[in-house]
Amino acid sequence: MSVYLAVDSATRFCSVGILKQDQSFAVCKDMGRTHSKQMLNLVDQTMFDANITLNDVDHFCYVRGPGSFTGVRIAASFLHGLAFGQDKEVIGISSLLVMAFEAYQNNPAHSKVLVALDARMDEVYFAYVDFTQSDWAENLKEQVIAPEKVEFNDVYQDAVRIGDGWQYLERFDQQFSNLIQLDCANTPKAEFCVKLVAYCHQSNIPFKHDAFPVYLRDDVTWKQTPKIGS
Repeated sequence: MSVYLAVDSATRFCSVGILKQDQSFAVCKDMGRTHSKQMLNLVDQTMFDANITLNDVDHFCYVRGPGSFTGVRIAASFLHGLAFGQDKEVIGISSLLVMAFEAYQNNPAHSKVLVALDARMDEVYFAYVDFTQSDWAENLKEQVIAPEKVEFNDVYQDAVRIGDGWQYLERFDQQFSNLIQLDCANTPKAEFCVKLVAYCHQSNIPFKHDAFPVYLRDDVTWKQTPKIGS
């Protein structure tokens, strides 16, 4: 069976996940701003626990954002380096989809999930995932938006809420407060990134993946200051 390795540093947490013959090996730590210094150690430790080397890894995955601009770049560059050395493809999965998948795996009775991840700057990263739909893994609509601007859709009626973005619940439409908040998946984890990819592979479910980061805030991040006299 295939061996999957994933890393994530899209938030203040840094995590590594390995899936080997249906056995999961994972670590997740609050690293603050030290992701780049600690990621290699976490990968080495997790590979040691799983008793594998990089030569054993078939699929290299990472959480490609949205999330911290610097954190997502750290995970992307690190994982690309590992994959390049093994001549393997890089699989980047949405942080919001990874969170929704964790919630669904832990609570299969709740197949409709609303994800809100704190995006700072008075905004959240927002997405809705319906696991009863055949295209749940390839048709994700994610956005960065102010909570007040998120419109309540009728399909949300029986959905559950996850993510640290719901700390701003009072700023959302009041109808969102009637939904159940699950106490899990507040941030993305590499463990569920590898589980999601493996699940899609084993079930022949098409899924969207990106080799490079997705920020959702490119227009803000890359805004340039006009030159003097222009």
